[in-house]
Amino acid sequence: MKKDDHSLDLSTQKEISKHADLLLRKAGALGKFPTPVDDIANAAGLELSREAILDKAFIGDFYRSLPNFLKLAPDKLKRAAGKIMGVLDKGGKKIYIDQNVYPKKQSFLTLHEVGHDFLPWQRKTFTLMEDSEFELDSETQDMFEREANCFSSDVIFQNNSFTKEVADYEFSIWTPIKAGRKYGASIYATIRRYVATRGFPCLVVVMEPKKNGRVAVRRIVPSPEYVEKFENQFVGSEYGSGEFLYDNLPYNKYSQSDLLTLEDLNGDQWATTVECFNSTKNFFYLIRPTRKRSTTVGGLIW
Repeated sequence: MKKDDHSLDLSTQKEISKHADLLLRKAGALGKFPTPVDDIANAAGLELSREAILDKAFIGDFYRSLPNFLKLAPDKLKRAAGKIMGVLDKGGKKIYIDQNVYPKKQSFLTLHEVGHDFLPWQRKTFTLMEDSEFELDSETQDMFEREANCFSSDVIFQNNSFTKEVADYEFSIWTPIKAGRKYGASIYATIRRYVATRGFPCLVVVMEPKKNGRVAVRRIVPSPEYVEKFENQFVGSEYGSGEFLYDNLPYNKYSQSDLLTLEDLNGDQWATTVECFNSTKNFFYLIRPTRKRSTTVGGLIW
């Protein structure tokens, strides 16, 4: 499972937020809803392509136009072709987003590609690569992807605008689902943002159904306060019958439970509130420790 985007160090997150704010102001986008993605891309000096279907033919043509230092090995290109949903042509200052992707995800992908070009240290790195034999190592590539995701999230949620808006609402899975519509963001992006900025221990476990009848962990996003107080106790990559994350999936859209106990770093047991929402693409478990239990029992209650 990949590192969460919000695991970037605090100084990097602040620098990303600063540049997100700069671009939002340059585009005149602050306070406009849904967040005007096209205006923001244009303010960054980038053009959007509305016709692209990022299939193997498109990727092949684009690949042949790249300088050698940016080209993947042929076997890697074949594996990547089925996964690529957004492409930034830095030379042509153009963004291609696969039109088969649903609109709200297109918005996030667009701003992700904008981030690669607008964050100055990434732009300088790619410029250096154009003039040398220098290549990015896999760790730096992963970091750049997470930085671009953070930038996209900061822009689409207009930095602290979303966080302030939901601060006084009840802590519930329904709060980000409803509030995210205003910003034009997907449920997936909104719930992740909601948890990462709460200010108290909570986490979301994002699951996806498997063909073998089990569910797989796609992503775990804890709030910083959760990381400080609790260990990650969801260590499996898949769950099945007899395990909490499988047995409490909703029959329809929603389920709720108070049967999960979490252990903190001091060994104390905590009662929790757990909500699960089925978006049809993913299951979202929103978990919040609420109070210490009066008696201690070892381990996690499944």
